[in-house]
Amino acid sequence: MHKNLWAAAFCAVAALPAAADELPLRLQDPAPASAGSSFFDFSRLELGIWLGIAGASSDYESDPSPAGGGLLRVPLPWLSSDLLGMKDDAFGVFVQGSVTSVERELDPAPPDAAGPVVIGGLGLDFALVRDESHLLMAQLGVQYVHLSGVFEADDGAGLLLGVMGGLKIAERSWVTLNPQWTLGDEGEFLWTLGLGVLVGF
Repeated sequence: MHKNLWAAAFCAVAALPAAADELPLRLQDPAPASAGSSFFDFSRLELGIWLGIAGASSDYESDPSPAGGGLLRVPLPWLSSDLLGMKDDAFGVFVQGSVTSVERELDPAPPDAAGPVVIGGLGLDFALVRDESHLLMAQLGVQYVHLSGVFEADDGAGLLLGVMGGLKIAERSWVTLNPQWTLGDEGEFLWTLGLGVLVGF
């Protein structure tokens, strides 16, 4: 009698894992959720530097001047992949800065007709093309222009529009051409054209 009871109990315990497998899904422990992509991917930080020229609309009455600057870019995997279903580096955020100068050709020329120009911007970019050989990104953001007290030229922020094209020269390295426009009030604008390199880390 006791042997039969022990045998029945052993069989019941042995059958528990199989019975658990047959339970309805709602009664079983839920599977762990997969982790989503991070919002920023700092492991693929990119640094760009460039030299070129900068100019302004005819309101400034000035010729183009030498310019140079730099840019930091970080991909946005959550926005690109999780939200929009694209490649995880399709969208990125960038911060940039550049310096140039302006010399207004006024007659008579005031003492403060010329001076340095410092520019800083923040924006989003979208990779229209990014393959083994070519790079083409559209840029949209906001940019602040500081004109250092140049005669009748006001500091201010404007809409930033740009296009960056590139050719791959090494692993995660590109030679780039980057025209940009900063649009201000009443049709005024500032433009830059830079030839540089973009390097990923």
